[in-house]
Amino acid sequence: MVKTTHRILHDWKLVKFLKEKGNLGDVLDVGSKDSRYKKFMEFNSYTSLDIDSKFKPDIVGDIEFFESNKKYDTILVTFVFEHLKNPEIVIKNLYSLLKLSGRIICSTPFIFQNHGEDYWRYSEDCLRMIYGRYFSKVGVIAYGNFISSSWDILHFFNRIPLINWLVAKFSLILSSRHCPMGHITEAVK
Repeated sequence: MVKTTHRILHDWKLVKFLKEKGNLGDVLDVGSKDSRYKKFMEFNSYTSLDIDSKFKPDIVGDIEFFESNKKYDTILVTFVFEHLKNPEIVIKNLYSLLKLSGRIICSTPFIFQNHGEDYWRYSEDCLRMIYGRYFSKVGVIAYGNFISSSWDILHFFNRIPLINWLVAKFSLILSSRHCPMGHITEAVK
């Protein structure tokens, strides 16, 4: 499968962000699929949770209904929130799973194609508002711009890896908060 410009830019930003954080403590990776970001994190313990058993997560379950006596230092949630029917309930649930001063690191698409049970798009203002209801500190990093967003929407044409990479690199040079492809949010309890 060819990595889209969206995925390339997201991964560059998220991997850099995770590495800069140092040890993330006890980590819960929600919607982990193949645990693709695990190798870029330093942690004490790592637990994967996914709704789909085919990815062989540590826990098969729906984050909306997931309960645990264990509390986590960090909860990583990548590209899950656009598929949730009740995102605010999930934010409350994630909050309850965190230790004091724990954090959520969450990726959400903004300008992106519809992709299966796809309900929401979150602007930076929305992310600050919804997380700000529960968390003491909220930071939002946008990635992509009108060039990368436009290219990625042209799904038929964006199947050439080198061109996707070049568009992503060019987008970093012309960074802009106008028309972001998505956001990475960090919310601290």
